[in-house]
Amino acid sequence: MLLRPRRARGLLDGIPRRGPAAVPGLPAACDRAPADGNALAAYAGMLARGVRPDAYTFPPLLKAVARRGGPAAASSSAPAAVHAHVVKFGLGCGAHAASALVAAYAAGGDGAAARAALLDGRGTPAAWNALISGHCRGKRFGESRRAFVDMVRAGAAPTPVTYVSVLSACGKGRDLLLGVQVHKRVVESGVLPDLKVESALVGMYAECADMDSAWRLFEDMEVKNVVSWTSLVSGLARLGLVDRARELFDGMPERDAVSWTAMIDGYVQVAQFREALGMFREMQYSNVRADEFTMPAPTLAWLTKDKSSSTA
Repeated sequence: MLLRPRRARGLLDGIPRRGPAAVPGLPAACDRAPADGNALAAYAGMLARGVRPDAYTFPPLLKAVARRGGPAAASSSAPAAVHAHVVKFGLGCGAHAASALVAAYAAGGDGAAARAALLDGRGTPAAWNALISGHCRGKRFGESRRAFVDMVRAGAAPTPVTYVSVLSACGKGRDLLLGVQVHKRVVESGVLPDLKVESALVGMYAECADMDSAWRLFEDMEVKNVVSWTSLVSGLARLGLVDRARELFDGMPERDAVSWTAMIDGYVQVAQFREALGMFREMQYSNVRADEFTMPAPTLAWLTKDKSSSTA
């Protein structure tokens, strides 16, 4: 069961004698719900109470920093501040802390510091994965792809986590050439079948507009999840093939907000605004909560529909 930050804080405050094993749970809970809590403030409160951090404190704290939006994600000041404390308390040699530092620096856009932290972590696969995924999280897809190439050149063995991250970077960056090379390496590595890697492959080909390859991979999957289904729907919709996308969407065994958003965006893209609004209403009737990625499309559809009606 995941604790909300306020609930976690209440339980923490009720512990009469808190040691380091109790306090790190609060940054972890704040990481799971960053909008409702502040892991950095929780950490500062921990220090104010005289509790010394241990090896389990910094990884969730750095993970929270890497995932935060706004200024903390746009600069390296927050990761650098946490890094200083990692060194201060003599915890910089741990593999988990090193990987978390790499991810936080990469997500914040400080590639040089991320690379330095990677070397401090002795270039383990986990540290390389942190670099690749951190750049991807920060939407620096080119840096993410370059990090994968450097990882292979350094002789570090990619893992399924590596492949999922770099395939996402290939898809977002529309780098089909590298994506095909990664696909070949995936097959040769023997990691398949792996649902997350297979879904990432489908998503990469769909985002690169190679729907034939995406479809073949999808059909070969022994188990299909909502991610792989949605990748196909989204790929077809981006190409303007909304009727085929809708047919596939209607056949999905389950749908999430991303699936609905892909279909709504597809209708807006081809100026079928009434269909987009109808899809949004269906989403509401299905009790699927719209998120910040869903709302712009139906809002645009509503405004455009009203404008069209007034000029008719």
